[in-house]
Amino acid sequence: SFPHYVGKPSMNRICQYLAKDLNIHLNTRIKSIRSDNPWRLYDEEDNDLGIYDWLIVTAPAEQSLKLMPASFKYIQNLK
Repeated sequence: SFPHYVGKPSMNRICQYLAKDLNIHLNTRIKSIRSDNPWRLYDEEDNDLGIYDWLIVTAPAEQSLKLMPASFKYIQNLK
């Protein structure tokens, strides 16, 4: 009973539409994340990419572990 959607020509067309009014940085590699409360992101040239209230990390676990600051409580438990 729920509608189903298919993006044309590909499924990412749906995400492109939903993100059309968002400020999104594409093709940017995050070098480090600092939790100065709130979160701050830095690219490979150590440019500050801004302050964020929320952070969603979808990289594989090993890559995520390298990005997260040492003060992140879950990482401290893994050491």
